[in-house]
Parts: sequence; structure tokens; C-alpha cells
Amino acid sequence: MKLAAVLIALAAAAAAAPGIGPDRKAAADLSISQIDYNPPPPTRKDEDQVDHVICLENPSFTEANPETVIVSVRVQDQEEMTGIVGVVSGDCVTVAAPMPAKNKDVQYALVAKFDPPRTGAVKFTFEEIEQQSQITCNAKKYKVTDSSVEEISGDLDGCRTAETADNNEFKYCQSSQVTKMDQLTDDDGLAESPAESLAYSKELTLGATTADTTLSDNINVVVVTDVGSDEPQTAKLSVVEGKGVVELVSFKRGTATYTACPVVKDFTAYTITDLDIIGTHGTVNGGASSYYQFGFNYDGSQKKFKAISSTTGEENTITINCKNMDEVMDAENTATTRCYGYLEADEALSLSYYIETDPTAPTISNSIIVDSTTITRPEEPEEPEPEEPEDP
Repeated sequence: MKLAAVLIALAAAAAAAPGIGPDRKAAADLSISQIDYNPPPPTRKDEDQVDHVICLENPSFTEANPETVIVSVRVQDQEEMTGIVGVVSGDCVTVAAPMPAKNKDVQYALVAKFDPPRTGAVKFTFEEIEQQSQITCNAKKYKVTDSSVEEISGDLDGCRTAETADNNEFKYCQSSQVTKMDQLTDDDGLAESPAESLAYSKELTLGATTADTTLSDNINVVVVTDVGSDEPQTAKLSVVEGKGVVELVSFKRGTATYTACPVVKDFTAYTITDLDIIGTHGTVNGGASSYYQFGFNYDGSQKKFKAISSTTGEENTITINCKNMDEVMDAENTATTRCYGYLEADEALSLSYYIETDPTAPTISNSIIVDSTTITRPEEPEEPEPEEPEDP
């Protein structure tokens, strides 16, 4: 049935109601601005009815509520439902009907029992509202799906904007598709923990799953940095030997601080700061042993570091004290602090903060891992040569 025909039939039904004369023509002046779908839990079947909350532009029912609102719901390839008496609340009317299927044409028509009756209608193509999560990571809000992450300025409402058949716009919403993930709080505020390690092979290890039971296989993790030009990224977490591990989509060595936020309720945020390790690995002066020779950045608050690796299965370590190093100016004329180390090793090199809060039991944290293939400075892409202008 055409939308206009539905309106005529509904208007006739309303006009025939007691107190409304059949000679009173309906006024088509009600504008539908938003439809909210409030489905039950995900165990529902496709044919199960859900609440369709149809809201009108204000003020539609402000001066007086209608005695009755009759609604028709038609979804492509589904049985049409007509003559439904809706429940009015403010400028919204609620009816029960099956949930529209994705990529199907949907039309709503309603008649409000005034004298004369007033009508409204909308027709659009229903696109699926994907399951999405909202998370605040490093003080910024993000929308997260299984395949993407994007920064948002406000809260998610689970809405889409659709263009109607008469080229107007309105919203349809399914708030149940939005899950808000909050960071756990403890006595010190928002729960944070140092990430165990960051490898230049793009592997970020958060920590042991025994210490944080929210770290489980295949959950999404949002990773952001304190570098404004870096895009947020999302990746799946894997549990490897009892630890939560994320493979970064993109990575560029530097001095950025990374914050990783598991997309789960009551999550702990994990942070780690890159040390911009650059060096070489190989033999020295024709000798048989291989060595790492490397430089790295450090800030003023942390001046001691522990380098750990191994040769033929035996662990080699050195402690590096950078407190007497002077600042130097980098290529952008910014003061930086570089320190240097030298260690015999065949395996990967781990460089960590060496913390002596308790001198009798020093600890390490913020471990950055490189190997013989990732320690060297990557080649910068060559700038393309400017094209010479063609002769006139």
C-alpha cells in the first residue's frame, strides 16, 4: 500500500471515531523527527516485537494530547501492521512491532485524534546500527567497533541519520547497541598500570592475566599516544604464555607515551614510554662476539637504566647511569637528552627503567625491546625530485 493511501485509511479510521465528524479533513502537519528502537536482550527472535518510540518535532502535542494515536508500520518483505493504537508520552508515541531488517524500506504513518485529525508519515531505508562501544582513554572519548576506532566529542547515542523519501533528515536510534566502558577506580583515582614491554617489532605486552582478569583472548584494545598527529588504533588482544599481548597496527620509534585501554568494563589503562633506541648490532674489530652499540632518549626524572640480553643462553646485563649527560639540541633545535650503552649479546635487547626506591631490592619497568633487525635507524623515504616545467 502506498504511503498516501495508508494515511487516508488511518485518517478515515480516526474521523470515524466518536466525537469526530466524517466531514472533518485530516491535517498532514505532524513531522516525525526520531524513532527509537528498544529491543529486549539479544536472545530475541527476528519476529519478536520490540518497542518503536516515534517522536515528533516539538511542540506537536504540547497544547493538548490527542485522545488516540493510530499507527501503521510497514517493512519491506514483512507483514504490514495497521491500526495499532499507540501509547502517548509527551511528543512521542510507542507501538510494538517487529524490528526492521537491515537494508529494507520502512514506512511509518500515524493519525492523531484531534478535531480535525492530524497526520504524519516517514519513509526511509533502514541500515543496521552496528554494535559499538564508547571508551575514555587518556582523557579522550572514542567510538570503537570490531574494525575501527574514532575520536568523538560527545557521548554515543546509537543513532543514524537517514534521508526520507521527501529529502528531509531524521534520526533512528538503538541505544542498546551502545556499551559504555568505564575505567576502574581505586584509592588513587583511575586505575593505571605500567605496560610490561614495547617491542619495535610492534608487539605491546600489557601484563599478566592473573593480575588483571579482564585481559582475555580476542578483546579489543584501544591504543593512543601523546603525539597529537598520531591516529588512535585498535587491535585484538591475544593471551600468550599468560600475558596480554597486542600487535600494533602502526608503530614509529620515538619518545611517545602509549596508553592502551582494553575495551571491557572496569578496565585498567596501561602506559609505556618509548626510548627512541637507535644503534647497531654486530661484531667489533673482527672479533667473534656480537655487540649492541646504542643510544636512547631519557627524561629528567629517570636517569638509571638496565640493559638485558643474552649470549649463548647466558644473561648479560649492564646498568647505565645517565645523570652526568648534558642536553643537546636536535635538528628542530629542541633540547634532548641522549645516553649510550654497549652490551655483548646474540639475542634481543631489553632496555628498562632501573628503579631504586628500595636500594636493597631494585626493580625494572618500562621495558623497550629491540633486536638486530629493528635497532638500526629506518631509512627515511627520499623526497621526490620536483618536476621541471614543460617548455611552452
